[in-house]
Amino acid sequence: MAGTTLTSQLTCGFATDADDAGLRVLLRETPIGGAIRLSFEREPSYFASVRREGSRHYTVCAREAGQIVAMASRTVWPTGVGYLHQLRIAPSHRHLTRQFLRVGFRMLRESHAADEAPYDVTTIVSDNHVARRVLEAGLPGLPVYRPIEKIVTLLLPARAGFGARDLREHKQVVVRGYDSIWAQLWLRLPVGSVLPIAYADGSGNVPADCRWVVLALPASHPQLSELRRRYRPRVYESQLYVVHEPGAPFDGPVRWEVAWL
Repeated sequence: MAGTTLTSQLTCGFATDADDAGLRVLLRETPIGGAIRLSFEREPSYFASVRREGSRHYTVCAREAGQIVAMASRTVWPTGVGYLHQLRIAPSHRHLTRQFLRVGFRMLRESHAADEAPYDVTTIVSDNHVARRVLEAGLPGLPVYRPIEKIVTLLLPARAGFGARDLREHKQVVVRGYDSIWAQLWLRLPVGSVLPIAYADGSGNVPADCRWVVLALPASHPQLSELRRRYRPRVYESQLYVVHEPGAPFDGPVRWEVAWL
């Protein structure tokens, strides 16, 4: 699982605990775009957070002059399925996206163990057309992204009464900007605020300071229409993929949980 050189000054390798601060900076500085720009952060410790989510974890990062400018992660769930996530590339280095993807996927592929599924899964937000176009294109050196299910994520009011987990002590969704006054008026949180959310899983009571519960369901779920009608929640859609090497088998179904995604 050796690293490699992308350019004369840019190297790629597996992250270690010494990279914790740099990884957290990159997550903070690469928010996901949209009406409300959100960063998905891991404070106060990146590795302490991701190690809670699976039996094994691997993060590949690209470094230039000591600064981490790109990253991608693979976490192995208790089911033995790897989840690909946290693909981030600094705006200054996005011209090297395809090179990083080829090297990063090769290194993460080498992290597979014999007792794990021969494929990984991942999700991409449906309106992230740039990422979908690149990753679904079947480019040389990249794995196959096979869409298997559309996921609908609901931001339900806390009064909906679901049992939920509060992950904010180690995993935060942070407001980094708005594209309109209407988005700001809807959310009513200043830039820099951690979203007061918990993740529905039936495990406990919703914390008193949480405004919303996040619930992700397959688009075909029989209760989805009723939940949307009753609560009129904020909704976003994403696509769940199986990711595998060309010719590798897929013997689904895939088990997944919103708190892992």
